[in-house]
Amino acid sequence: MVFRLSEESVGFPDPRLGETSGLFAIGGDLRFERLIQAYSHGIFPWSSFRAKELHWYCPMQRFVLFPDEIKISHSMRNLINKEQYFFSFDRAFDEVLYNCATVDDRHKESGAWLGEEIMKAWLDLHRRGISHSVEVWDRKTNRLVGGLYGQCIGNIFIGESMFSHVPSASKLALIALAQYAKEENIKFIDCQNETPHLRSMGGRFIPYEQYMKVMDEYFQNSDLSLKSIFSKKAVLFDMDGILFDSMPNHATAWVEAFRQVGVNFSERDVYLMEGSRGKDTVQFAFNRQFGYDSKEEDEERIYAIKSSVFRQQPIAPPMKDVEKVLSFLKNKNVKMTIVTGSGEYSTLDRIQECFPNTFVREQIVTAYDVLKGKPNPEPYLKGLQKLGVTAAETIVVENAPLGVKAGKAAGCFTIGVNTGILQEDDLLAAGADLVFKDMNMLLRFFQKHICWVE
Repeated sequence: MVFRLSEESVGFPDPRLGETSGLFAIGGDLRFERLIQAYSHGIFPWSSFRAKELHWYCPMQRFVLFPDEIKISHSMRNLINKEQYFFSFDRAFDEVLYNCATVDDRHKESGAWLGEEIMKAWLDLHRRGISHSVEVWDRKTNRLVGGLYGQCIGNIFIGESMFSHVPSASKLALIALAQYAKEENIKFIDCQNETPHLRSMGGRFIPYEQYMKVMDEYFQNSDLSLKSIFSKKAVLFDMDGILFDSMPNHATAWVEAFRQVGVNFSERDVYLMEGSRGKDTVQFAFNRQFGYDSKEEDEERIYAIKSSVFRQQPIAPPMKDVEKVLSFLKNKNVKMTIVTGSGEYSTLDRIQECFPNTFVREQIVTAYDVLKGKPNPEPYLKGLQKLGVTAAETIVVENAPLGVKAGKAAGCFTIGVNTGILQEDDLLAAGADLVFKDMNMLLRFFQKHICWVE
């Protein structure tokens, strides 16, 4: 059976229901979160770049090479001992990728799969620390003569392609990778396809169940770490639309407050301005409609109406499944706090009630703690300061464009969870590194693709 992938969801059906060839799905795209979902389940894209749709494969028998089983022939040992070549890792990923695509005019073949779109995806994975390359250099000329690249997911290296400009250069790259894999506790190299070349070097088949057992064991063991996945120690959460399903209440309150003073302001406007301070929202509305800044008395009056209407709304419940996310992070001893543009005490007071022993009140950043609201980075910089962590150690979770911009401006890896009425593209255009549609997708990403360190 071959499934058609949804454009909205990045998930995959059960690959065990696929064809005997390994093909089980078509369609979809090469966005980062889909590729991570794919590789963490032993799935890989493989189709001609001239084809109209992507083809996704997951063979039930996997041809792999265990690092301690690699066979090095007598002739290869002689070549290594001559020290004619030397190796490097991630020194020239772009060049390796280009050579894999073009060596021996591969790109002109009808079945060539390394086209512009897929090469852009691999370059993005390399930028994010997922894709890696091995280079083989001629010691005399310092010329790149061979290499390979692939993805490191968990403790499996998934080989994609290799090339040689001189005899045996790709074999040398594989030997170097196997040695590195031993040192880094990588269990095996997924060769994807059997070839005489790889079989001669010790490659063999294992069942898909054994493959996934290795993958799953890695992610279930928090003591393991690998350079190929994200290492983080803190999460900064937006409040409205992330912890509480309170954005509909805010939208109702803002729209009504502006209506009472004759200002046009839509529900979409509320979501687009979410995260900014109340006075900034009023100034934005006045500038757009009247062409001048609001006065302080305008801001106070409108915000007072907004707060009054807001308090009349039903109590907003915690966002669906957010408790699962928080519970997982608490068990991992991850540092957490809230960074919100809100000044609504009624919602702030419910944090301890709904999420006991999760957040420290003194570490929460509100509209009263900053001079500039989102999209300025000040709120998230204040959050980093209160937790005592760096931007590189931290993930921001947001639901609105201004918050995404603020998180990115603070230097944090920023995830959008699109729980409201906006489109995914609104968050991506603001700079979100990833966008998920709900908390379960966020939880799965946290469980499988982040190495949490204390």
